[in-house]
Amino acid sequence: MKYAMITGARRIEIREKQQMPAAAGKARIRIKRCGICGTDVHMWEDGETYKGLIPGHEAAGVIEEIPSGYDGPLKEGDRVAVFPAEPCGDCQLCRTGLRNLCLPPGSMGLGCGLHEPGAFSECLDFSIRFLSKLPDNVTYSQGSLAEPASVAYRAIQHADLNVGDGVLISGAGIIGLLCAQFAKLSGAAYIAVFDIEHERLKLAYDLGDVTESFDVSSNQQPEKTLWTASNGGFDCFIDCTGHQNAINLGISVLKKGKKMVCVGINFEKQLMDHVRIVQNELEVKGSFGQVEKDFDECIKMIGAGILDVDKYIFKTIGFSELQSCFEQKDRQKGTDLKVLLDPEKD
Repeated sequence: MKYAMITGARRIEIREKQQMPAAAGKARIRIKRCGICGTDVHMWEDGETYKGLIPGHEAAGVIEEIPSGYDGPLKEGDRVAVFPAEPCGDCQLCRTGLRNLCLPPGSMGLGCGLHEPGAFSECLDFSIRFLSKLPDNVTYSQGSLAEPASVAYRAIQHADLNVGDGVLISGAGIIGLLCAQFAKLSGAAYIAVFDIEHERLKLAYDLGDVTESFDVSSNQQPEKTLWTASNGGFDCFIDCTGHQNAINLGISVLKKGKKMVCVGINFEKQLMDHVRIVQNELEVKGSFGQVEKDFDECIKMIGAGILDVDKYIFKTIGFSELQSCFEQKDRQKGTDLKVLLDPEKD
């Protein structure tokens, strides 16, 4: 079985091993597509902390083996998307609907590609209760995007948008642009995105869900520009960067009494404009990952033609291109919003 493993800082190597029987209680999935995520790049850059890990948590494939004793609806040959987390189901968080928060403090998550072998592999053994069947009209590529889509979907649920709202998004990456599409589906009348990467901003506008895009890298008065463009402020601000400059710019153009949703993660402490948050009675809401119902809802929307994820896919690569792909993503943040791994391509 061929797989890709982090072997050190900025190194991912392709290896092979003999395939063993699936572990008890695990289904075996033949991986057909797996998205390359910013989290994967972060772990690759670090290297030493994640040495020996097989990354990959945005996966879709076909079930090859069902665990002994399983009597549920899934069967061998079913096409599935992998919900990558593994909440325990028993703790207070799980019992109160916050299954996405069932993880150790400070962790980026539990499950495949984070604490267990991931889907940068020809096969993945994973708990069958976290597999979602794909509709016949949903491709493996589309199914692999259910994971990032459901991150954005959860953020928009937290935003609680109203028809006609003005929405500001920081970060024109895959999560930011998925948030823009969900905001449009929610009835937002004006959707703006800002970033410091010109090519991404051009793509954001061209994809059709953003009303205007703003390059703040050289703008000496970005607050004034956004305030004027929004005709007096935004009803909601969604941060997909985790960086204090972006966060505070968004806060500065948010209407009084409105909400900011924080999706982007930065493990360094960030300073937020506390005075403006207090004096304007702004609501700050974090949004982390997704729960199973978010994941399944996105699959349904893709199948129904409501959610378009194909437009984010830049290219599909094989194992032999992984290292160079990671290096490219590290050097520049261009228009390659989503690159997919096809383990069968090489």
